[in-house]
Amino acid sequence: MNTFWVNAYEETFDPKVEEFAKKFIEATISDYDPVNKKFVDPVVYLYNGLVLHQSIWPNWQLRQVMLEHLAAEGYPSLYFGGITSKADAIACAWGFKETGDRRFISLAWDIARDIADLVPALVWGSQDTPLAILIGNKSWRDYLLPLLAGYSLAVKENEVNLIQRYRKDLFCYLYNFWRDTISKGNIYFRPYLNEDLELKVVGMGLYGASVPEATIRIYEGEQLLDTFLLPAGKAPVTSYILKGAQKDSVYRLEVESANPVSQNNPPSFLLLADADIVYEAPSYTFFSGLGGDPSGVKVFAKTKEDVVKIANVHNRPFTIRDATTGQLLYRFTLKNGAGGFQTESLNLEKERMVMFTFYGYVDMRGFGGFYPYFSKTKDSWFDPANPDRDKILGDVDGDGMVTFYDAILTAKYSAGLISLSSKQLNQADVSGNGRVSSYDASLISQIAEGSR
Repeated sequence: MNTFWVNAYEETFDPKVEEFAKKFIEATISDYDPVNKKFVDPVVYLYNGLVLHQSIWPNWQLRQVMLEHLAAEGYPSLYFGGITSKADAIACAWGFKETGDRRFISLAWDIARDIADLVPALVWGSQDTPLAILIGNKSWRDYLLPLLAGYSLAVKENEVNLIQRYRKDLFCYLYNFWRDTISKGNIYFRPYLNEDLELKVVGMGLYGASVPEATIRIYEGEQLLDTFLLPAGKAPVTSYILKGAQKDSVYRLEVESANPVSQNNPPSFLLLADADIVYEAPSYTFFSGLGGDPSGVKVFAKTKEDVVKIANVHNRPFTIRDATTGQLLYRFTLKNGAGGFQTESLNLEKERMVMFTFYGYVDMRGFGGFYPYFSKTKDSWFDPANPDRDKILGDVDGDGMVTFYDAILTAKYSAGLISLSSKQLNQADVSGNGRVSSYDASLISQIAEGSR
């Protein structure tokens, strides 16, 4: 109704309409739950009306409520790496205008790009439909409006780029989603520095539901180092300090919990650490963003063969892009017989890093020709069985090459002019002495010119 009254005022400039509009805003604010940071349902088109209202009658109290609610929904900080409603993306332009935080732009563009990647190609006359059927105004509020709003904001603010670079954390289901009564899977990590390492493990049920208690075991090779617990609850978090972690060593987290199949609520897990992290994918794997929101879950993987196989069991839209160039390599096509367990073969070339964009989650059965490890970013992927193969020592800026620019970054750091991330420090320590100095900058220069 907020949208209705604002539109009515813009057409009539009737003071009585203005009075009605402001009363509805007062009711919206009074019904806001400051503890849970939620507006009262239904919230369809909520931000459309709120933003329109603020553009005509700025209200400081409403502004604070809107920013607080957006923050709780993941805008723009991506709490635990996701958003809980992509319909709220239409408020990103307003959020940027009010705060000057350019993360609103990056997030709006990222959502728009993800949605565009989830639009399947269509063979005309096909009787197939995707599992995510768009019903009623859902196609408008969850797809078309966020797509248009994100694209227009990014173009206006010159934020358009081919590769989405906004980080999203990755929740992974580590077992047979619907059948196993016990969830048990592996997450591998490779620390960046020689120091105590904090591990944070987060649990998430399907669509944000509670999860059972999980037992977590830490291994280095086959040696069990320690065991700790992730408590039951809704989005539970536990922290653990790995004493004396060694950079470039490979550690394994074995996560085990009950899988309440009867409740249709399988748990997923996220690991946060100052390290490269990959999730081992069994033959039946799903990935998800925060709360299962289908705004586009990015997963990075590497091809093991020249020809790979894919099978879209549930007709869920997804795309595959080259992780370096952004080139579109595959888009799911709606055509008779395309779904189910029928497989398709793609020539993607061996040892190619690719980026999947999934709708919420995708059943990975029938996929072949990929290494069984997935990561949330291109740069954090590695093969636990051969961890040094993909490491390019001296590549400080992470572009896949060692250049004189990497040497300049290292030299500036050693002179105290700039700061580097833990991963960049790891890459810059070419001498291997645990320190980054001008000597490392000299070694990187030699690598760049081919004399080393």
